[in-house]
Amino acid sequence: MSPSTEEELQIYRPHGDRFLTFLELDQQRQQETQRAEQAQAQLEALRTLLQEKIAIALNNRFTNSQSHDH
Repeated sequence: MSPSTEEELQIYRPHGDRFLTFLELDQQRQQETQRAEQAQAQLEALRTLLQEKIAIALNNRFTNSQSHDH
């Protein structure tokens, strides 16, 4: 093999899938980390929205019950 030729050893699992390289595994890990961070941000946004909606609903319920008491 000459120094200018880049050959990569590829190893396959018994069922035919290729084992991933360290670089591919690292890229996959980074993508999963980003996906998890995005999911966490969406969860936090939904939690905040739900808390706001609950607060508004409770406030409306309290306001309506007070107006009917008078």
